[in-house]
Amino acid sequence: MVKMSMEILNVINAVLDYKQFLISYHTFILKESNFDFIAETKKFYYSLDLPEGMNKNIGDFEAILSFKTGGYIDTLNSLEPEELEKENWKNF
Repeated sequence: MVKMSMEILNVINAVLDYKQFLISYHTFILKESNFDFIAETKKFYYSLDLPEGMNKNIGDFEAILSFKTGGYIDTLNSLEPEELEKENWKNF
């Protein structure tokens, strides 16, 4: 079990925000309909220095992408750091 931490949560938020930025920029500003935002988001994720408990593999990347706005990620973002440690970052 890997406990959630503020560092892991920050990476999750950064990756999700980057994905949303790519979608918005390429879809609405550049008017591109065939941009592979998943591939570009994956490159971004693999470029990060990850905290303990996170790995540069497809499983962890897909776990990040499974977080949805309005769901569990919002709950995690509302918790205090000591409360985060009660959560398991991969089992949600």
